[in-house]
Amino acid sequence: MEVYNINKKYKNETRENLANNILSMRYERDWSQEKLAELAHSSAVYISNIEQGKRNVSIDFIDNIAKIFGVPTYKMLIENPKIQNRGRVDSKK
Repeated sequence: MEVYNINKKYKNETRENLANNILSMRYERDWSQEKLAELAHSSAVYISNIEQGKRNVSIDFIDNIAKIFGVPTYKMLIENPKIQNRGRVDSKK
């Protein structure tokens, strides 16, 4: 039972890291969810759901997003100390 709890907690933290990193990198570039979705061959709703931590994401998608942002794939999954807790953020521009 404890292993399950540890894995579940880790999964949530990783999902939160991914969401925060995508949002942060998107804002740094002043991109809307629609712009990122276009570049990622996805939809703005899907990007929104990822940023809210509501969606599971494939490794291929994470790799594609990392390439779009020009960062190593692993950086999408690790905690970025520059990012503080955030509230709800709506699509920009």
